[in-house]
Amino acid sequence: MIKIPGIVATLLLTALVVWMGCDLFYRGAAGLHIGYFFETPRNLGRSGGIGPMLANTGIIVGLGTLLAALVSLPLAVAYTELPAPRGLCKIVRSALDIGVGVPRIVWGLFGGAFFGGYCGFGFSLLSGILTLACLLAPIMTTGFIASLEMVENDVREQCAALGVDSWKTAWRQVVPLALPGLTAPLALAAGRGCGDAAALLFTAGVAMQMPSSLFDSGATLSVFVFHLLATVPGGQNAAYSAAAILFAITLVIQLGITTLTREERFAQ
Repeated sequence: MIKIPGIVATLLLTALVVWMGCDLFYRGAAGLHIGYFFETPRNLGRSGGIGPMLANTGIIVGLGTLLAALVSLPLAVAYTELPAPRGLCKIVRSALDIGVGVPRIVWGLFGGAFFGGYCGFGFSLLSGILTLACLLAPIMTTGFIASLEMVENDVREQCAALGVDSWKTAWRQVVPLALPGLTAPLALAAGRGCGDAAALLFTAGVAMQMPSSLFDSGATLSVFVFHLLATVPGGQNAAYSAAAILFAITLVIQLGITTLTREERFAQ
């Protein structure tokens, strides 16, 4: 009996996603053409393409996700594998929960004030990368911790019996076993980074140009969609075209990592 509501919910969610994608592509089909992915925007974004925004999105989301992963995975390993006072674990867990719950626009204001103002990076890709890494780190750490805690304790006990310390056990045994589960938080973070506009609006800016360095300002695809809808009269059709591509990119990331995860689990 429990399976039936789950199947119904899955079908409804799948239908909602399919409907959303079809609606976006139907409304934005008029603006899609062969050069759309490479051309620069014209007429405040009402025409032209999304080449610079695609480049900015790839740079900011790619480097931001990578930086967050480099911080989150060691923190998750230390939390789950190394002995620590119970009070300290509660403080870390509470801090992670607070970080996950902080609104994205608050992260954007923080990043604009700290990285853009105090650090002197201004509106730049670098400010966007660092802010996005701060936003994604609590999400990824929480997911990594859950994945590492699912690994059977027998592995740890066997390594401890052989005299292997906890840190080596974590990186040589526990992390490889948890790898399929570790990709899920990575996919979630990448998808959220692609669709995040609030945090990047105040850090990377809205410049619709191809960047020449990390210190240049540049709008991501999500910021571009927001800009068209909020500030450009007559930009709704162009916004639907860009949103359709953003939807497709996010969906490909999720499906790609899900497929890899299933293959890894099957191989194990």
